[in-house]
Amino acid sequence: MANDPDGLVVDIELGPGPDGFDFATAITKENPEVAIVFLTNLPDPRHAGRDSKVIGKHTAYLRKSNLIDANQLIDALNAVLTDQITDKHRHDLDADRPFGSFSKKQLEVMQQIAEGLTNQQISEIRGTSVRAVEGMVSRIFEQLGIDVHASGNARVEATKKFLIATRPGE
Repeated sequence: MANDPDGLVVDIELGPGPDGFDFATAITKENPEVAIVFLTNLPDPRHAGRDSKVIGKHTAYLRKSNLIDANQLIDALNAVLTDQITDKHRHDLDADRPFGSFSKKQLEVMQQIAEGLTNQQISEIRGTSVRAVEGMVSRIFEQLGIDVHASGNARVEATKKFLIATRPGE
């Protein structure tokens, strides 16, 4: 059966195996003009290990937590179908999106912290020194407004903020 879709609404996180980016790539390989709306919890593609350049010309990127009603999704789909995409259809570019000011490396280290890895383990994975990781972790805590001298565990607090930002409603 042949497929000739005009538009596609897809989540990025599809479970084990290929993700929404992989699915969209496969569809656009066969149908380069198909309009795509990513509907996701992720603040931007970097949280899925992708460069923001993966969001192409006929693509909108909507965060589920930013949608007020279904009309916004319909509006985004109409915008990608008619090549009238604006900033309101690209939540991945919002300046105030969670972790938007983080570099790709900082996001990777934050993900590793959230996975429960130690600085030693992170340094081994990254092929760098523990001291370099400690410096990056300190900058991450500072950017998140976490006081490492306050009571509590800064890594747990950072992980909580990360998970809330990237997995709302779960």
